[in-house]
Amino acid sequence: MKWDHLYKKLSYLNLIIILITGSILNIVAKPIFVFSFFIGAIISLLNFHMMQKKIKSLFVNKRFIGNQVGIVFNFYFRLAIIGIIFYILLDKGVDPIGFLIGLGMLNVGILIMGITYGIKYHRGS
Repeated sequence: MKWDHLYKKLSYLNLIIILITGSILNIVAKPIFVFSFFIGAIISLLNFHMMQKKIKSLFVNKRFIGNQVGIVFNFYFRLAIIGIIFYILLDKGVDPIGFLIGLGMLNVGILIMGITYGIKYHRGS
């Protein structure tokens, strides 16, 4: 399966999961929690979008040694930026639990997609 097609499906799946979860949280949680959730989810999606471009370039260019170091450095640099953003947002009163749940929503989408494709592969479709 082509990565572009898979990435597009994963992006739509993540957006749907985030919107559904955000809608449910809007009913049962405080507004600051919902806001924090959406901020974390947006940061997670942006980070994934930027990271997938780097990883895709690794396989297109086929120069593994230099690109691996660059990808690892880039990953930790973005992780540090997210940490700084998290610190600033905590200072502004953002709910840390909502923010961290929002950051984790990307993992839920990847898990659901993996299970779906695993079932399809197991059935032979």
